[in-house]
Amino acid sequence: MKRGFRIQSLAEGLDRLGLFAPLALGLMLFNGLNPPGIFFATGLLLLFSALTYGVSVPVAPMRIIAAYAIATVVPTDRVLAAGMLAAVALIAIGAAGLFDKVRRWIHPSVIRGAEAAVGILLIPRALDLIAGTTVVQTLCHSAEPHLRMQFLGGIPLGVLVGVLGVAAILLLLKSRRWPAGPVVLAVGLVLGLILGTHDGLEKLRPGLHWPRWLPYGIPAAADFGLALVMLTLPQVPDTLDETARLLHQGGKQPRRMTPARLCIAAGLANLVSFSVGGPPLGYGDRLCAERRWPGVALGLAFTALALTFGFHLLTLIHLIPLAIVGALLLVAGARMVLALADLGDFKEALAAAVVCAVTWGWNLALGVAGGLLLTWLLRLGRSKG
Repeated sequence: MKRGFRIQSLAEGLDRLGLFAPLALGLMLFNGLNPPGIFFATGLLLLFSALTYGVSVPVAPMRIIAAYAIATVVPTDRVLAAGMLAAVALIAIGAAGLFDKVRRWIHPSVIRGAEAAVGILLIPRALDLIAGTTVVQTLCHSAEPHLRMQFLGGIPLGVLVGVLGVAAILLLLKSRRWPAGPVVLAVGLVLGLILGTHDGLEKLRPGLHWPRWLPYGIPAAADFGLALVMLTLPQVPDTLDETARLLHQGGKQPRRMTPARLCIAAGLANLVSFSVGGPPLGYGDRLCAERRWPGVALGLAFTALALTFGFHLLTLIHLIPLAIVGALLLVAGARMVLALADLGDFKEALAAAVVCAVTWGWNLALGVAGGLLLTWLLRLGRSKG
C-alpha cells in the first residue's frame, strides 16, 4: 500500500463522501437542522473512523431518513428523535451480536425499494429548488434570495445554474482527480461571492464556538413515536446493509473493523449528533481510501469549521445558490433510484415496486411494511412448495 500525501487520494475521499453534501444542505434548508452540529458530529465520526480503522470511511446523514425528511419536510424535532432512536437501535444490535440475524430478517428488495421510493420523492423537491418554487423561495418572491441577479439574458439564473450544475456533476462523476460534488459546491461558493447579497457576511467573525448542548431541547413523546415508525424502523435495515457491503467490498478487511464495532461506533456518534442538533449519521458502503489521512484531513476540516464559525456557518452556506443545492439533490435522488438495478429477479422487483407504490400513495412506514409482508408471503409459498 502506497504511503504519503496524494492529491488524488484526497479527491477520491471527497468524492466518496457521496451523499453528505446534498443531504446535509437539504436538512439545513428544509428541516432546520443546526449547521455546526452537522459538521461537528460528522467531523468527529470521520476522525474516529480513520484513526481507529486505519482507513477513510465515508460518513453522511442516514440516507432514507434524510431524503424522506427533506422530501416531506419533516419537523426538526422528529428528525432528531429518529437519530436518537437509531443510535439506541444500533448500539443494541452491535452489543447483542444481532447484526446477521436482523439482516437476514429484512429482504434486500425491501431495502432497495425504500431507497428508490425516497429517491423518487426527493427528485421533485430538487426540481422545485432549481425552478424557484419551494415555499421559502415563493415567500421571498425570489428564486435565489441570496443573489443580486435573478435573470441572465431573460433566462432565470437559478434554472441556468441548476442545469449547468447537473451537467457538471454528470461529467465529473467518474473523475478521480476532480470530485463532482465538491467542485460544483466550490463553483457555487465563488458564484455567491461574486453575485451574492452577502447578507450577514460582514458580521462573520472567526472565533471559538463550542456546539450548543441540546439546542432544540428534547423532542416530545409524540415525535419519538412517529419517528420510530416513520423513519427509524425503515432506516435501520438500510444502515446494516450498507455496513455489510462496506465490510465485504473486496480486498483485505481493515483492522478492528467488525459489524458490531461499526454499529456501536455509529450509534455513539448519533448520540453525539443528537446532543448538538445534528442529523442521524451512518457509514457509506465503500471506503474513501485505503489510508487514514484523507479521513483525518476531512474530519479536522469539518470540526474546525464548526468550532471556528459556529451558527454563522449558515451565512457561508447562504452563499451557495439554491439551484446548486437542487442540482446536488437531483443527482442524489437519481442515484438512490438506481438502487433498483441491484434487484435480481421478478419477485424482488415486485417487492420493491410494492414498497415504492405504497410509499408514494401513503407513507414510507406502510411501504416498508407492505414490502415485508409480500416477501414473507413469497417465502412462505416457496417453503410450502
